[in-house]
Amino acid sequence: MIALQRWEGTVLELSTGSFVARIRDLTRAGSEEEIEVSFDEVSPSDRELAVPGASFYWTIGYRQRRSGQRLRFSEFWFRRVRGVSRSEVLEAQKRAGELRDVLGW
Repeated sequence: MIALQRWEGTVLELSTGSFVARIRDLTRAGSEEEIEVSFDEVSPSDRELAVPGASFYWTIGYRQRRSGQRLRFSEFWFRRVRGVSRSEVLEAQKRAGELRDVLGW
């Protein structure tokens, strides 16, 4: 695989047949933009992962066959990290408060 361009993104909102995302350029640091992506661009196994807040990577590049022929590709890969529930956040905040009190901060 020869990557020409890579981005890291976050899904902002869903619409019928597509989603809007904010992407950050990993090839040239500092560039951010919003894009709309058709679900047709995403593999069927990843489509259910495309929810607001989800993180993904997008790569455009070439794959080279043994014969030397290059095939252009665009690939979306969604991170498979379990989200944190509201109750887990509240429990972590409670525990942090207890530790703060014990340490006298």
